[in-house]
Amino acid sequence: MNENIEDLKIYELFIKTRQCLINCKQEGFENIHMYSNISDAIVLNMQTRKPYEYLHLCYFQMYALPKAASASYTFLVGHPDDPAMKKNLDYYTQQPEVDINNVVDLESEDYQILYRLGLKSYKFKKWGETIANMEEALVDYLAWENKCRMECEQQPEQAWSPEVTIVISNYIASLLTCKQSCQDQLKPLYNSGTDFLADLLNYLQISYYHIDRLDEVGKAVASYLSLLPEDEDMLENKKMYETLINKNAFLERSDIIHYLKRDKYEKQLLEFFHQDNSDKLESNLVF
Repeated sequence: MNENIEDLKIYELFIKTRQCLINCKQEGFENIHMYSNISDAIVLNMQTRKPYEYLHLCYFQMYALPKAASASYTFLVGHPDDPAMKKNLDYYTQQPEVDINNVVDLESEDYQILYRLGLKSYKFKKWGETIANMEEALVDYLAWENKCRMECEQQPEQAWSPEVTIVISNYIASLLTCKQSCQDQLKPLYNSGTDFLADLLNYLQISYYHIDRLDEVGKAVASYLSLLPEDEDMLENKKMYETLINKNAFLERSDIIHYLKRDKYEKQLLEFFHQDNSDKLESNLVF
């Protein structure tokens, strides 16, 4: 494939050459280290919502129980199996001054809020509102994941090796693994960003159909099937829509295609990185 997706071609180059240079030692790099301004421990604590473990106690001491409830719930989103915090949240929600409907994830992203608004509109068959919210949620999710992926550029300090190409390829694999892990933040509701985007597109195709914007229906269906090509329900929907829509209307959205190509490319690079046979890498990398 001639197309270069976010400089992944250079990643591919390093991974391809990794094995043939694995025994080539380079000199002069022993004393070079890469430090970040923030320790890895602090970054990890922020990513795992550790501050909320203490924040809920502070709110409790201040008798700000509604805030304590939201802080404990926010921690539980990142640690759903923590028994102590489950007990804390149960305690808070049983207090008369705490309205369970106002207990929220304090780190809830905009796309999550928009998605919930879209679901609410969908429930009441407000198709225009559903489309507006779901379209904005889709755009905001892609922006959020790109921001998450950018943060992966700040990697923990790597153990330096004189095999500079190996060090770089190891860094690349670590970087790609981090970027792929952004999708894990959607669990347990969704296995990946692909699943979440498909869900948004499903609501969009139904809502566009109800307001007779059939060209947009075609785009939503085609984009959904580019993500989940074997989904039987959507394949049946497409057959039905083909009786109403010109086949040329089934065009995949450019933002979804870019997302899908990048995701597949990265997954293939990581898969091949862990293979020892570089000849297999060369022959199998087909796009």
